[in-house]
Amino acid sequence: ADRKSHGRTMTMSGSAALGAILEKISSHDKDYRYMGTSDLLAELSKDSFRATPDVERKVTEVVLKQLDDRSADVSSLAVKCIPPLVKGASEKTTETVIDALCAKLAMTAKSDAQRRDAGVIGLKSLVAELGDSHPASGAVVASLARKLVAFFAGQITDEPDAAVVGDVLDILRAAATSHGRAMAPQHAATRDALLAYLRSDGRVAKKRAAQCLAALAASFTDAAAASTVDDVLGELDARATSGSKGGAGDERALWAWLLGALARCANAGFQFSKKIAGATPTVAELCERCVGEEEEPTREACLQALEAFAARCPGECAVHLARVQTLASDLTSYDPNCDDGEDDDD
Repeated sequence: ADRKSHGRTMTMSGSAALGAILEKISSHDKDYRYMGTSDLLAELSKDSFRATPDVERKVTEVVLKQLDDRSADVSSLAVKCIPPLVKGASEKTTETVIDALCAKLAMTAKSDAQRRDAGVIGLKSLVAELGDSHPASGAVVASLARKLVAFFAGQITDEPDAAVVGDVLDILRAAATSHGRAMAPQHAATRDALLAYLRSDGRVAKKRAAQCLAALAASFTDAAAASTVDDVLGELDARATSGSKGGAGDERALWAWLLGALARCANAGFQFSKKIAGATPTVAELCERCVGEEEEPTREACLQALEAFAARCPGECAVHLARVQTLASDLTSYDPNCDDGEDDDD
């Protein structure tokens, strides 16, 4: 009974304090609005803060409104209110906040730059400050992952804005790095969307998408990681016989780099290790065929991948190590900074 009474007291005091805070926030004076938002942040950050559904709804409306404040200082302070608000909020409120931030993230008009920045920073701070152990972390990142994937999967627009997609992939990568296991229900959909983006022509944020997939792979099951290696190796195989013209060299470098990143990031289970060992001859052969100066990025990506294969799965890759060692020795003896053997006229 004492615990319930204490909870009611905290809610009542929070409601009383909210009235004074709202009065400051509604002021025409930006200094008062700043002080009101600062007071609200202090209330939300208290471990003892509790709110009834009605108070929670009002606080959410206030915070989201302050994100659009014409004063950048007030807006920036409102962004800081997002993590503590969501940590103690209901699932419905969490969805409301994430939807609002994603809507701001999608704004591309020059006049909406401040709003878009608030959306980007709000989502990044939410991901950064929401601990794995928090009860809401699973629901938050699962909801957020679905909405972020929609940006580059063609579900919002056929031609997503490059800057928006770049920010989306950065946020998704941060979520995958910090909360990868909580994203498990969205692993397959996110992985498939990232691979589809990487396969598409004319995408400008492919390296970020590859980094995002590698970060996500750290929390894959062994079977999912092995399947991803199959998909990536298939893409590399399809481009392995292409020359470097028309961007093919860059594409080969990207897929070879991704194989190496998967080897470094993913859990080296039995199935995954077998797939990595199976990829070694293909990557070594591609590296051997890349002899021109214009193919150096592909050659370097292949060498980095082979290094990752040998370091992560030495037993499974042992049968191929002699070939890799010979390749590395040959390339070590080649110094592109030396002349081509022709005599100098001088």
